[in-house]
Amino acid sequence: MCHEASGTGLKQSIGVGKGTIRLEDFEHADAIFVFGQNPGTNHPRMLHSLRHAADRGAHIVSFNTLRERGLERFTNPQNPLELLTPLSGTISETYLQPHLGGDMAAVRGMVKVLLETHRQRLTQQQPGLFDSAFITSHTANVEAYLAVVDATTWSEIEKQSGLGEAKLRAVADIYQRSPRVICTWAMGVTQHKHSVATVREIVNLQLLFGQLGKPGAGLCPVRGHSNVQGNHTMGIDEKPSQAFLDSLGAHFASPPPPPRANPAIIPLKRWKPCCAMRCAC
Repeated sequence: MCHEASGTGLKQSIGVGKGTIRLEDFEHADAIFVFGQNPGTNHPRMLHSLRHAADRGAHIVSFNTLRERGLERFTNPQNPLELLTPLSGTISETYLQPHLGGDMAAVRGMVKVLLETHRQRLTQQQPGLFDSAFITSHTANVEAYLAVVDATTWSEIEKQSGLGEAKLRAVADIYQRSPRVICTWAMGVTQHKHSVATVREIVNLQLLFGQLGKPGAGLCPVRGHSNVQGNHTMGIDEKPSQAFLDSLGAHFASPPPPPRANPAIIPLKRWKPCCAMRCAC
């Protein structure tokens, strides 16, 4: 459930519900854009890859509502000098704090800036920013999407993202100057009503620049473990398709139970709260 939005959004956009990179791609990326993710808290192993990328000069841009120490600086516990001294390495070159759920608007703002520059260069008889060959060969409906970008005003972008136009122009410039870009995200993106749309917005940004299918670039939803992706590959989703359910029933000679029209809701008062937040766990 934690990355259901990633699987759904990626399937709708590129036909497969999983990331497009391997771990070694972090060694070749020119820029890494991190959305709604706390590696230091939730998957600290990733900090090593981010630190190595930063040390070799890759640009790391983080979008996170909270400022997490691990995304700012990282002390490698396997390095004796860093372990015993105050030394640490910088992770994020730029750290932006959008509103909760504001990542989609932030990405839309970046696309708006890049589209503006793309058109200016074409007007000046220069090569455009976008990868036209990739777009022609591997995408559809790009003009309809760009029309939506044109119709989105800066006042809407700033209000929803919580970020000023100048900041979004600055990170769009970093993206523009980076031939190979990885976009990575976690549950800060997926746990919103518009999470599928946010995932698709990130994908659209990458598709415009042909950032899929080449070393050091691509899409990286950071799931908890490989079984999550494996389950989705097998068709196990929150709402499996009828074709999958029919196939499953035929294989095991036992049809799955149909969904209940009115699922029962257990009142919270039947549960004993286990913490101050009074959740129903």
